[in-house]
Amino acid sequence: SSERDNNPLHAARAHVPRDLRRAGGRMGNCHKSSAYDAYGNWLEEGCWVECAHDRSVDNAAGPGRVRFIADDRVTFEWPVFGSYIYNADDIRRYGIVKVLADKDGRKLLVDQLVEMKDGSEGIVASMTDTTVTINYTTKDWHAGTHTFSQRDIEEHGVKISVALGQRRHCIAGPCM
Repeated sequence: SSERDNNPLHAARAHVPRDLRRAGGRMGNCHKSSAYDAYGNWLEEGCWVECAHDRSVDNAAGPGRVRFIADDRVTFEWPVFGSYIYNADDIRRYGIVKVLADKDGRKLLVDQLVEMKDGSEGIVASMTDTTVTINYTTKDWHAGTHTFSQRDIEEHGVKISVALGQRRHCIAGPCM
């Protein structure tokens, strides 16, 4: 068997009928989703996910995104592997969990420096399964702390900046 057949992201696809796999663009979300990640967090179209349990999956390519939810099936789009459909058992088996990501799909973590589309900057102070709290550090420092949902992150253009430590360099003497 090929390497592709042994990849757990591809294995789940075998459980989905061919006509449902092709439904991709026609699938839509009902008003309320009944899809949950491996930890029981509610999934909705547009949220970001990663594989937490399966160490054979390389998350270095970045999180995947929920594209469609229909009945008990969720279509995830992975940056390297493409789109695949999973049921609740597959989601638990592969440890697919919801994460928060910046506007470009990079996973947010506590203590990261972020920038908004208006040029203000902040530091990720804390996170829950549905929100990220950012302490502003420049331009809008008087505004203090703001909490963002994934939708707010995209609306405000929140993106991970270069870490402050990476801007420093040494030139024949003390680091600047």
